[in-house]
Amino acid sequence: MFGVAFSPDGQRLVSNASGTLHIWRISDGALLLTMTSVNTFTVAWSPDGRYVTTGFELFDATTGALVRNLPWPSTGDITSVTFNKDGSAIVAGGEEIANTPTKPRSVTSASPMARCWRTSTSRAPTLT
Repeated sequence: MFGVAFSPDGQRLVSNASGTLHIWRISDGALLLTMTSVNTFTVAWSPDGRYVTTGFELFDATTGALVRNLPWPSTGDITSVTFNKDGSAIVAGGEEIANTPTKPRSVTSASPMARCWRTSTSRAPTLT
């Protein structure tokens, strides 16, 4: 398990275990939801507790439904993600990894990367 986060009200916990997200109720340990993600590392709650994100996807934290996909290079990994204070934006950090016939995917070919999306639209300008 790589990512865990408490809900803003402290009543639930979300975990990311190799791309399987679980939302648990803290009071009795009950498993409430299971979702599948492309990201196997990180997870974050929106400040209002309505959403969870892995940086690749945005999920409804009540139903587990996929709200939208967030664009990221297919050969990159997201290793950290968070919402801004009012929940209107998501920021993810990770790497874009070159993967070409002459330059196989490797850590030495990774380029640091951060992306920011509006929660409502998934527009994704690259931060530099």
